[in-house]
Amino acid sequence: MEINTLDYIKAIEQIENGEILEIIFSINNYTHYRLCKLYRETDVLKNGNELNRICIDPVPDKTESVCFLSKFNQSYKLFSLGKGKKYTLKQIWDRITIIEIIRKT
Repeated sequence: MEINTLDYIKAIEQIENGEILEIIFSINNYTHYRLCKLYRETDVLKNGNELNRICIDPVPDKTESVCFLSKFNQSYKLFSLGKGKKYTLKQIWDRITIIEIIRKT
């Protein structure tokens, strides 16, 4: 599969179920969002249970980062694209260029 043809719904499903561990992308024509990361983190608790978080780092310094427990909150507006308007990842998906996809091996 060509990485730039990854469907939004499929990307979110595969991040949530662990098939994809990380997607690195940029938003076209927005230098502020030139290196974004959507990824899954898993911690194993002392009792053996797993705690999964779906996180997104819109900028490398993590000042705008958010994480959600187990499921990505698709209605969360985290991208500021001019004039105080904020957008969800789904709303700007057609404006992104995927740089790399890291899959579970």
